[in-house]
Amino acid sequence: MVMSPDRPDDTLNDGPTRPAPPRPPGDGPQTLSFAKTVFADRNSSGRVLAHQYRIVGSAPLGAGGMGEVWQAEDTELRVPVAVKLLPSMLARDESAVENLRREALISRQLTHDNICRLYSFHTDGELKFIVMEYVDGQTLAGLLRQRPDRRLSLVELEPIARQVAAALIPPPALVIAEPRFAPPVGSARL
Repeated sequence: MVMSPDRPDDTLNDGPTRPAPPRPPGDGPQTLSFAKTVFADRNSSGRVLAHQYRIVGSAPLGAGGMGEVWQAEDTELRVPVAVKLLPSMLARDESAVENLRREALISRQLTHDNICRLYSFHTDGELKFIVMEYVDGQTLAGLLRQRPDRRLSLVELEPIARQVAAALIPPPALVIAEPRFAPPVGSARL
């Protein structure tokens, strides 16, 4: 986000917009990611991963170049979780799998109220995924989309920024490469 030079009321916005990159042929609205997971095109609701994590819903909660995040239920503990799946094209790439494994190892060392807890790393057939805390709430991007001007005032943004900043202060001897999630409104989580 950048300060809006043409608005004297201290409002922040998303800055200049860039055109979206072209989508590969056949990449429809069923997923936000160009690198689809193995089951993005199938009816995924109800699918069980690693004999324990039942997918909830028919669309990912979010997606990016390193995977899709789906809501699931831990059928053993009967609690909601989030499952981050490595896209199928990356699941065959040893360095990408190692990056996900390293993310899991680093994330397991982090404990902070504003960081999603990571529970485990799994392989289920050709799927590679991590299981983490599910945080029910709205993302900052979702909140901005609801606003006609896609802006938050500094008063609204300050508590979110403070929570994110608090989570980004790493413990000694641990370096964090990048945050994993946009913070939900109310209690920011990375």
